[in-house]
Amino acid sequence: MGSDNWNTENAQDYGINLLISDTIRLRELQDDDLPILTQWWNSPEFMALQGNIVLPHPGIEAASLFKSWSLNRGTKDGVGLSVTLPDDTLIGHTALYNFNAPARSAELMLMIGGSNVGQGYGTVATKMIVDFGFREMGLNRIGLGIWA
Repeated sequence: MGSDNWNTENAQDYGINLLISDTIRLRELQDDDLPILTQWWNSPEFMALQGNIVLPHPGIEAASLFKSWSLNRGTKDGVGLSVTLPDDTLIGHTALYNFNAPARSAELMLMIGGSNVGQGYGTVATKMIVDFGFREMGLNRIGLGIWA
């Protein structure tokens, strides 16, 4: 968008469209999110998607991981955001972590939990966080590891 077209309304629309869709919102991690995220992270059906071994992690370790992804100090460390429904019901978490400034790259993490899996929320959240990474963080590459 050229500077001739940039105004307060356009800026507000840009900000809203980065973090809000018709079906979900991305917002900062809140302390109340951590018990739910940790429970999902340690559920065997989700552990199988996180790595090569199904092994519960201590709750404090999982909470620390989510907190480290969600410091949101600009592009220095990456970004982590909770995924909610429009009524602020928590349904997951997404992050761009392992930020590499010289390469302008990061890794994508997405977890949708509970009965929200298979509802299309992950697709929308992925589009939103990838768009955020390219537009706001200036990334050239976003990687995603998949366990099959």
